[in-house]
Amino acid sequence: MPKKAKELTAMEVQRLTKPGLYAVGVVAGLQLQVLPSGFRS
Repeated sequence: MPKKAKELTAMEVQRLTKPGLYAVGVVAGLQLQVLPSGFRS
């Protein structure tokens, strides 16, 4: 069984600036995308 990612807090999400995909940890497979412009979705 895969290891579950740690839940991200609101402050941790605000500090994400490097573009990429980040595991959110609430639901398996749920990811937060940070774009080169800094936009998060």
